[in-house]
Amino acid sequence: MLHIKAASPREASGLLLAREYRRFTVLFFVGTSHEENTPSSFRIRDVVIGRAVASLQGSDVKVCGCGHSHNRGKAIPSNDDYAAIKGPCTLWMIYSVPHRDLKMFSWDGAVFHKERFQIIF
Repeated sequence: MLHIKAASPREASGLLLAREYRRFTVLFFVGTSHEENTPSSFRIRDVVIGRAVASLQGSDVKVCGCGHSHNRGKAIPSNDDYAAIKGPCTLWMIYSVPHRDLKMFSWDGAVFHKERFQIIF
């Protein structure tokens, strides 16, 4: 939540990291710079993703997707989200600021699919 407040009025963004633990996949959100983001779009540079991947080599944690906020509207993929360049099997976490709603989607190369998840503190 602090990352979202710090980014305002821009969208907040970050990387999703995954670690397999027993029969679960544990996800972590790592915020990225919001300086290039706008109130209705976000960007995570390839170099940032590359650094994250390199820093995780040799560990059991991997980059598995991204997360961002929607400052207006619902926590569903926008037209810009559909148009963004992304690989298949990528997870997208979207938080709607006005609706205080968090949703997770997977991208199969053509469409987003809603995913089930559980938040554990």
